Amino acid sequence: MTWSCEAIVFDLDGTLIDSAADLQAAVNEVLAAQGWDKVSTTQVAGFIGHGLGHLLRCCVQAVGAQPDEQHYQRLLTQVQASYNSLCLVNTKAYAGTEQMLEKLQKLGYKLAVCTNKPEAISHKILTGLGLAEYIDILVGGDTLEVKKPDPAVLQYVLDKLGVDKSQAIYVGDSITDIKLAAALDIPAFILPGGYPQGATESAMDAQDKAWTPIGQLSDLLGMLHTKLPATSTELQALLFDVDGTLADSEEMHRQAFNQSFATHELDWHWDRDLYRDLLAITGGQSRIQHYQQNYPVTRHLSRDEIVAVHEHKNHNYGELVRSRQLKLRPGILRTIESCRQQGVKMAIVTTSSRVNVETLLESSLGQESLDWFDVIVCGEDVRHKKPKPDAYLLALNSLELAPENCLAIEDSANGYKAAAGARVKSVITLNDYTAKDNFGDADCIVSDLGDAEHKPLVIVDNNQVFAELPSEFVTLDDLRNCLKHG
Repeated sequence: MTWSCEAIVFDLDGTLIDSAADLQAAVNEVLAAQGWDKVSTTQVAGFIGHGLGHLLRCCVQAVGAQPDEQHYQRLLTQVQASYNSLCLVNTKAYAGTEQMLEKLQKLGYKLAVCTNKPEAISHKILTGLGLAEYIDILVGGDTLEVKKPDPAVLQYVLDKLGVDKSQAIYVGDSITDIKLAAALDIPAFILPGGYPQGATESAMDAQDKAWTPIGQLSDLLGMLHTKLPATSTELQALLFDVDGTLADSEEMHRQAFNQSFATHELDWHWDRDLYRDLLAITGGQSRIQHYQQNYPVTRHLSRDEIVAVHEHKNHNYGELVRSRQLKLRPGILRTIESCRQQGVKMAIVTTSSRVNVETLLESSLGQESLDWFDVIVCGEDVRHKKPKPDAYLLALNSLELAPENCLAIEDSANGYKAAAGARVKSVITLNDYTAKDNFGDADCIVSDLGDAEHKPLVIVDNNQVFAELPSEFVTLDDLRNCLKHG
């Protein structure tokens, strides 16, 4: 599933920043002054999420102390002062956070932080880490009379942003964040690790609230429709699939799978007809899993065994590509050269592994070709592979281009559906493995892009009637016309 929104609201601790060490230091400084035991980083991390007051109470209880309320309030004042001086000693933004916020800001999203940490300290941290300039609204635990997960806090943020809840998403790391977003029926994206307040993912599931796990912040780019408006239908980028599109490499993948099966003493053999059917499942590991679940096999592989078989398959594939000098499909090199000469950006958008993509490009075009592509999105870069649009959405957001200014070169129904899901038009170049795919309302289906020695054919009735193109081959101008007129 993908989302279109105007605003993104982030939790702070455990989502954008790792702050446990400084919180621990501040609390332990105060505990030590009382002659009490100290708390560990693990203990502190389990208490984060409900504000400094809650954190301190939990830490005091953890060391067995029982101060009265007046004493506790004095301790809280001391912890606040200590933390204010220590909050930037070890606290760091998670890797890629600043780049992610900058990208989202450039794409036009309104960004907010909603935390139970005091507002002044939160602002100090965001400023010190260079993140404040990307945040439109900051709401802390003392900004209002209530804290998260009270929905009034999130509603206040949205009101300040001037955004309806239907146009917002929330990103956090804990049960508190899940409850907060669910109270306003806002999609919640939850990061692993962080400070989940001692809850496992299964415990979060038990909350019976809708939420979507994401591996890292950058995954958001593959789940959000680009907000960039198209100023025209001018072609600004070609987005190339790899296997079956850049080169007829699927056959080598099939052979590499069979070699790996033999090495691992499996009596599996994928012939061409079977492999054609299995290509409906994108991603090699997913394909192996699908096969053993849906076909009669004498041995089922564990998750670790699937990974090992697939890694060996990738090694075999690399050896086959390098030894046989896999050639590009007709018209691909000419089209790439035209893009470079005319300033049209290029991207790779594939569900294949990065190692396989790099092997194919280096073998066919030379190592320098890796720099020809402005963006390379591979299977491991997104949570959902084709036919989900995640890879195309990530490519669009990375290129900072609207879908109306991009054209995909694909070869399969899964690729076509993925591009269409991101509102990107496609030119389909058929091959032996995809000639019978159903491409629905695809704008243009051709046998290939063609070159001087090989004139392409155009399919004028979805896999039924072939006709010769009026020109010798598909030019960049032809692709521009396809984008404009379909």
